[in-house]
Amino acid sequence: MNRVIFIISAWLYASMTHANTLSNLDSMYAITPEGNSSTVNLALTNINKPLIIYNGDAKRDMFHLKFSNSININSKIEVLGHPANLLITSANKVTCTNCNFENAKRISISSGSFYSNRIVASQSGQIDIKTLNARGAQSLELYTDNLITSSNTRVDINLKALNHKNEYLIMDESGDIEVGTGGISLYLGGYSVNYSNGKITGPSLQRLPYNSRAYNATINGQYKSAGFSVATNKNLTIASNTNINTITEALSSSNSDNGLFVPGEGIAISHIGKLSVGDPFNFEPLGQELQSAALEETQSWGHGRGFFVSPNIVNYGKLYSDENLKLVSLSRIINQGVIYSGAAEFISRSGMSNSGQVEATDIKVSGYYFTNQNNINARNLVVETQKDIANGYGGIIRANSLILKSREGIVANGTRRSGQNLATTRSLLELTRDHENLSQGIYHNSQVQKIKEVSHSNLSAKIYANSIQVDAQAFENINSYNIPRGASDWSSGIKVSSARSNDVVFQAENKLEIKAPKYILNSSAILSLSQSGVFDINSKKVFNERYRLDVETGYYSGVSYTNDSKTGVISSEKGSRSKIDHYSPPGRIIVFGKLRVSDGTHNARSTQEFNNMFSYTEVFSKAYFNNLQLSSIGLRLSKDTYTATYADTKYCQTTGRCRFEKIDTFVESETLLSFHGGVYGVKEDLPSSSDLNVTNLDALGTEKKNEGIKYMKTFEYNYGIGNSAIVSSQSTNGDILTFVVTTCRMVILPGDGEVLQPACSNQTHTVNLKTLVDQKNKDKDIDGTNYTARQIEDALNKRIQGYLNTPPPNTIGSHWLPTSIVLTGYEISADKKEVNYSYRKSGYSAIDDIGKPSVSDCERNNNTIGIKCKFESEHVYTSVVLATLMK
Repeated sequence: MNRVIFIISAWLYASMTHANTLSNLDSMYAITPEGNSSTVNLALTNINKPLIIYNGDAKRDMFHLKFSNSININSKIEVLGHPANLLITSANKVTCTNCNFENAKRISISSGSFYSNRIVASQSGQIDIKTLNARGAQSLELYTDNLITSSNTRVDINLKALNHKNEYLIMDESGDIEVGTGGISLYLGGYSVNYSNGKITGPSLQRLPYNSRAYNATINGQYKSAGFSVATNKNLTIASNTNINTITEALSSSNSDNGLFVPGEGIAISHIGKLSVGDPFNFEPLGQELQSAALEETQSWGHGRGFFVSPNIVNYGKLYSDENLKLVSLSRIINQGVIYSGAAEFISRSGMSNSGQVEATDIKVSGYYFTNQNNINARNLVVETQKDIANGYGGIIRANSLILKSREGIVANGTRRSGQNLATTRSLLELTRDHENLSQGIYHNSQVQKIKEVSHSNLSAKIYANSIQVDAQAFENINSYNIPRGASDWSSGIKVSSARSNDVVFQAENKLEIKAPKYILNSSAILSLSQSGVFDINSKKVFNERYRLDVETGYYSGVSYTNDSKTGVISSEKGSRSKIDHYSPPGRIIVFGKLRVSDGTHNARSTQEFNNMFSYTEVFSKAYFNNLQLSSIGLRLSKDTYTATYADTKYCQTTGRCRFEKIDTFVESETLLSFHGGVYGVKEDLPSSSDLNVTNLDALGTEKKNEGIKYMKTFEYNYGIGNSAIVSSQSTNGDILTFVVTTCRMVILPGDGEVLQPACSNQTHTVNLKTLVDQKNKDKDIDGTNYTARQIEDALNKRIQGYLNTPPPNTIGSHWLPTSIVLTGYEISADKKEVNYSYRKSGYSAIDDIGKPSVSDCERNNNTIGIKCKFESEHVYTSVVLATLMK
């Protein structure tokens, strides 16, 4: 303690004899202000012990430490007494090896000069930051044309605190609570900045020498503050190991020259001013070195010996803010890192590409184009562009409210072809319906064929929101998954990846509005309104189709409808075809609410098309059409189609929820045009395709109706948000009531972290209304036989096992090698005395001159001398007396 008093006394004595000069004591440097000047001229090149500035009696507001040489600061700089602003300048280089600032409200560091209240950065100057701490500072500012940082850089101006009994905070260096006091500002460029208000006063165009590469700036390291801002005219890269964190648990106010100071929160990075290399206005020939540099950096050419820099903002790091984040670029914004913020705004002259993680409460994007290849989560997301908005290659967008607007371009979910550059402007496709063409789908479109195909591991693209509004010239929802037949035998079904079939989804919960004057294309993808609500379509053409469907020969049938109540059917189309050579899953348009197509409220047109091409279109509520030609074309290829296979495939491909990784599918089962509610014109009192109206439960007698309602109610429940089941639609055909139960629950979707999302599925049920009335107790015997369905099925399965070893008639061989026998159906006769049933038996008939062959011999296609095998399959329809069966 005595030594400290002695040092301070010696310093004060020295300061009285040396005004505004530096005293070099044993353990510190000391400065005491005298006179009116705030500038202290220093010739030091290294500060490796504390620098103490006494500001007791003078109470200066600012000290300007002007270094005549490069300076390395490796110690503490402290203002003793009244807090003051510190301005540190060197025209050469300022290095912060280990800078610590105490009791300084504002710290400004410049590799340049200060005069007439302006800070001017030198083009040759540098600031090199390794460690910089300014706990409690209101502002830390770096002014330089050349910033040097590394992954080890640490800059921190937050205070640390401890939580005392959860009642109040105690400031403590060892605390784990971040308390924000101010902001960090980086001016990266040859700027002239007004010191008082921080405004950039020039230059509007900074010119770099011909051989300069100083048009790039990189931010690296860890930064902690309440606010963080960057102004630059350079290509700005935020390195992968950079962490800019403005999230604080508390804010600390302080006094300033203008009264109470409350720190602003958030991150702001902006391009300000132009930058050129060489002289773009000089028309002399270009030097080879300059020309190569420009081409390598893909900069914008001027007309002469130089080029203008088109600066990008590229983020590979992590940007965290619990308030606001704003990026403004004169060219592009490219995010490959992590952005987490309250409200986020991205403004770019050229466009924005995201292949990183973005999560914010409210996001606004504006620019020439926008692409996404990773995760974006927001409460509200608004994207407005001049050209295309594209989501693909694994891109997932989730929002409560989503608005996508492109003035001149296309909103695209998914890619036209693997390898397509999402940022390249798409040309509009020419879409036509040609039922005689054996090569269907946009894969064969000439514009798509121009895209060079490059294999990509992830072609998924998914967009989910409660409410979605799309306004663009065209809308595309494309799943480019397709498989060739090759040497595969598809006669008994096609092995399709259920995950790949459901890779592309565009789904709204309650409101979906798509305004696309040119066309709406849903190609092998899912376009869905998954809850009650309204799906509004306004477009000249709507195509729901397969991405690629190539046919060699086969039989198909199609029919076109019109909303003209007089004619109803326009035409019927038929043709002969054979088997599939290339397959893509069907397009799926599923609407659980109302569908309104070209409703006339937005520039109604004289002719619109809605084409369902070998795909699913299903509307569970009312459908409204205006001046529309509605066409559905199906395809029939395979000989046998089983109801169970069809139902399984339909459920998997329409809901996107599949029990298996691979599913068997028959193409002719994958065409459906179904309206479960009425079909109307613009208003319900106008006739429109009345022949498409579906008979509903109201046509039944009162008794059947009431019993049907009671039966359906047994399937419904409501256990709160995300756990419910409702009957979403019903229809009748004679006494058969068919209804769909929609079940919803909360699940964690893949790639969604720990966030619960609603997932809904549909199950179709049928019941005989007459049976419900006659037999209200469902546990009674089936059809008055005194036996349950399970008892009859068990008896039939036991019975047919006895036929397994009996060869089918006309087999070629002396040996019958059975492989399977399956019960395919049964029914009880009207007099309740007989059971009619069918079964399919399969196996091999074989000829072997040497010995008895085995099933494995035949399955291996063993063609050794003396063995011949032929696969046989017999579908048998027969009957048995019920009493005999149940013995």
